[in-house]
Amino acid sequence: MKYTYRLVDHFNPLSPPLTTSQMKLVWQARYDLASNPEYLPIVLQSVNWQDSNVAQEAYDLLSIWSPLSPLQSLELLGRRYGDYRVRQYAVRRLEEFTDSELGEFVS
Repeated sequence: MKYTYRLVDHFNPLSPPLTTSQMKLVWQARYDLASNPEYLPIVLQSVNWQDSNVAQEAYDLLSIWSPLSPLQSLELLGRRYGDYRVRQYAVRRLEEFTDSELGEFVS
């Protein structure tokens, strides 16, 4: 578990894609990571979107995950997160912020 926390703590949007073994470790720790909003992007990168059961579990995680900041929500609109429902989630999160709150991140 220590390695998993080190992995997610050092993750950034410009990091290379996760290896298969890293994806497995992160996915196994998904519920332990759910209280920290900044870990959602890396958990979503660990999802095997080809497996409908795993994809559904990822969608369920979106409803229990700690809310993202506007900047974190914008990250989910990037090319690494092509799933339609993940993008919908990001847009919904962005809609909850006022124009001035969003302006802090855009300007």
